[in-house]
Amino acid sequence: MVSGSNRYSPVGQDDPGDPPELDDLPASLVTEDMPANPPGYVEELREGQEPQFEIMDFDEDPLASTQGRVARLRQKFKSCVVAPMRNRIADPLAVLMSMASHKVDYYLSKVGNPLILRRFVYVFFVSLFIYYVASSGLLPSERTTGTRGMFSDKSQLMSYAKRALDLSKMENDLEYISSMPHMAGTKGDYAVSQYIREAFANNGLRVAGDAAFKTYLNYPGNVSLIARAKSGEKLSLEMSEQNFNPLSVEGEVSEANLLYAHYGSEEDYKKLKEKNLIDDNTVAMIHYSKDAGEQVVEAQEAGIKAIFFISDGYGEDQIDSIQQKSVQNFRYDMGDPLSPGWTSSLRNRIELSKSLMVPKIPTIPLSRRQAEQLRKIMSKEGGIQFEDGWYSGAVNDLKVDFSLDPVVRQEHFSWSIAGRIEGREQSDKAIIISSARDSACTGCTYPNYGTAALLSLAQLFQQVKYKYGWKPLRTIYFISYDASQFGHAGATELLESELIKIKNEVYTVLDISQLGVTSESSNLDIQAHPLLFDFLKDEDLKAGIETEVRTVQQFGDWSAFLAHGIPVAAVSAPHVLERKYPIETCDDTFQRLKQSINEDYWEKTSEVLLYVFKVALKLADEPMVPLGIAQYSETLQQLLKDLQESAEGLDVDFKELSEGIAAWKRIDEQSANWVRAWNNIVMVENEGIEPSFVAVDRWNWNKKITQIGTKHCALEGLPHRPFYKNVLFGSTLKDQSPHDSWSFPGIKDAIYDRDATRAQDQANLVGEILLRSAETFIEYAGST
Repeated sequence: MVSGSNRYSPVGQDDPGDPPELDDLPASLVTEDMPANPPGYVEELREGQEPQFEIMDFDEDPLASTQGRVARLRQKFKSCVVAPMRNRIADPLAVLMSMASHKVDYYLSKVGNPLILRRFVYVFFVSLFIYYVASSGLLPSERTTGTRGMFSDKSQLMSYAKRALDLSKMENDLEYISSMPHMAGTKGDYAVSQYIREAFANNGLRVAGDAAFKTYLNYPGNVSLIARAKSGEKLSLEMSEQNFNPLSVEGEVSEANLLYAHYGSEEDYKKLKEKNLIDDNTVAMIHYSKDAGEQVVEAQEAGIKAIFFISDGYGEDQIDSIQQKSVQNFRYDMGDPLSPGWTSSLRNRIELSKSLMVPKIPTIPLSRRQAEQLRKIMSKEGGIQFEDGWYSGAVNDLKVDFSLDPVVRQEHFSWSIAGRIEGREQSDKAIIISSARDSACTGCTYPNYGTAALLSLAQLFQQVKYKYGWKPLRTIYFISYDASQFGHAGATELLESELIKIKNEVYTVLDISQLGVTSESSNLDIQAHPLLFDFLKDEDLKAGIETEVRTVQQFGDWSAFLAHGIPVAAVSAPHVLERKYPIETCDDTFQRLKQSINEDYWEKTSEVLLYVFKVALKLADEPMVPLGIAQYSETLQQLLKDLQESAEGLDVDFKELSEGIAAWKRIDEQSANWVRAWNNIVMVENEGIEPSFVAVDRWNWNKKITQIGTKHCALEGLPHRPFYKNVLFGSTLKDQSPHDSWSFPGIKDAIYDRDATRAQDQANLVGEILLRSAETFIEYAGST
């Protein structure tokens, strides 16, 4: 049993709440009038025959004319509807009821007085009917309706969710998912995928099916590393399946110089080159940074032939731990490396050597013990010393023979699982709650915590649904993505295979892959599209959770959606975001987690889950889709200033881009007025009762505001990077710190290359897209 979880024991569906408020049932009275006089007979004229009398025109009294038409309609209704129903249904039914009544009286007379017994039977059936109505919740009782007018009462739903949250179920899910390694496409992965599928089905979710795609995957194979020092000392490192980076490629080097290169940044290699330490056969040993794929690209550009990554443990107990990071490169594409930019189901595949996503050089991770064994036989003479005190070594100081031959599957299945709750009002609009699933080892802290949270949220939403007969206004998808370590293939392939449908339907992706807590903290870092800033920064939403909301600065399963303009929010715990030990090592087990936490861990887990539940509830069930233009336009204005600073010294005119952003600032006033007017009419004056004509306007407004992100995309994509359509938000080809490398990527790529002509073309394109989309939105807003 979870420590401290007794206070969170789940409640049943008959849990008492506040008394409901029922609408009065309308009563209708039908008054029968005398039939109208039959219409006058007019003889039909034969073709070409003149009328034999002149028809006189009279000025009719308007009231009398109206009454006559009503009378004729009433007569027509009675003759065409009432009379046939009476003859064909009512009268035969009356005869049958009469026969049944006589039959009942006959049998009752054998028992006693039929009049008295009939009353007993009548009371019995009425009692049954009252019991049914009362138990179904149609009558006022201690149960709450969970509604306010025509919309759900979020406070009532949240109050129930706090009592219904089942932390012991989450613990069981986390323990099972963490009981086996589940790298994408393996038996363990398939077993976990079926567990999730069954969990969705058992909780009443409509399972949308297995999104199974055949993509490029690889697995640990043969690896060998032998080092020879200048002194003659030889070191043969013992390798295991853990010495493997997902998506690393086959390769071999012989008699190569081994150098230590710190973090393998452009600046680090520049220092080595200045000392003439890098030749045409050099292997680099480096520490992991936040993006291993980016480190591989830097090494390739520096002429490095292979990379040994150092796993940084914490203390002697973790000195043999190996961190297995993926080395995928997202500069140009995402998804299946052999079908970049299109779904793998099209069967149009490229050769691995032509893929820009996979490295061109072999890489392996080393434990800290293995790295220090190599370090000990490196000379401190003739090289340079880095900030951490490690020496680079010198040319011809330490030679290595290294070969890597992973097991390759050119087309191999992986399985993403999707379930959904259908929206009751605008089911063609949806949000996605998602989490990554595959792990090189057991992956308890990441990604299993996010997966277990996904299952708990699905269960919680279904409990609320059954408790109140509730459905969200718009559809909610729950998706467990596979192959995240292989180009985020699960998410990307799903998007590419259903691109048009998803772009028209999904208006927010809420990713919880990096969700987590520690015993000390439940703070969250949220990387989000600026259309979500107003919503996520609302103090009423936080409920005690400390959050930092910022623009997206990281690749993940959400990146393919952002690349096509769909607003995303990646909710992360800082320690998971930074991949702190034991994440991505085989030490990340459920047993280790249980030994390292205290009772506050599950208390904080409940707070985080309820926060995410509230965010998703409001995103899917607020009458007005909570995408805000105020912070959106303000953020664009701030990013424009950063863009202008980065272009200093380059002749680029940002006038049209500035006008496009200004147009969206004007739209903010109109959108605020519309939302304010709707709240006054519906929630304040009518207590949640929405007139039908207002509902139609709101639906149209929701459709329009959910299209903003996708409208700010270029059909042809960014220059040299057609996969990335979003002209406002996304990564540049190169990190451009201290400037924002995740805004105006096409323009900033040109600025980095000092190409003023291309920068001007891109600035004009972005300005034109903003102005054109703003004009369309303003026209719509004026007509609403």
